Amino acid sequence: MVGALRWSLLLMILLGSYLTAGAQDSTLYVYGKVRNYATGQVPPGYEVLAVNVRDTTDALRARTDAQGKFELVLRADRVYALIYRAPAFTPKHMLFDLRGPNAAQWKDGFAMNVDMALVRVMPGLDASVFDQPVGRCGFNMNSGQFEWDQAYNEQLRPKLKQFTDSLERRAPTIAPDLPPLDIPIVHPR
Repeated sequence: MVGALRWSLLLMILLGSYLTAGAQDSTLYVYGKVRNYATGQVPPGYEVLAVNVRDTTDALRARTDAQGKFELVLRADRVYALIYRAPAFTPKHMLFDLRGPNAAQWKDGFAMNVDMALVRVMPGLDASVFDQPVGRCGFNMNSGQFEWDQAYNEQLRPKLKQFTDSLERRAPTIAPDLPPLDIPIVHPR
């Protein structure tokens, strides 16, 4: 009886150690909703791509569901471009720098809600503001969290306002479909 109890206790300790070691989650779970800027509608099928900027073969793709929602799991120690796109819409992208957290900070992983509104392609509308990231996110060692680069956002704000002002003065037209990318699709669970 005592021997069986010892073996049970040893097995519980070993299993607990294994589960604790396996609980390390060096990922950033990114989720959100993509919608049409003009209508607020959330047609399914918008793409959200996550491409490692240092190794573009390291890429993920998600398609939005009927509610416009998407989910991606990004791995630690990489810099990703998160690209939002759909046929006849101007693509937008953000940068996520996942370098910085130590093993203890990565322990439970991180999560971030990132919603996006896409604008239809329109002749004569200068959308070059979207050639640069619309946001940059990195790890803040002081807070221990991933945060948006507020200084970058403030620097971009006048250009975005100029774009939206110009957009409000134009009627939308549809451009040809964007070509598909050969990146595997990751479906939300």
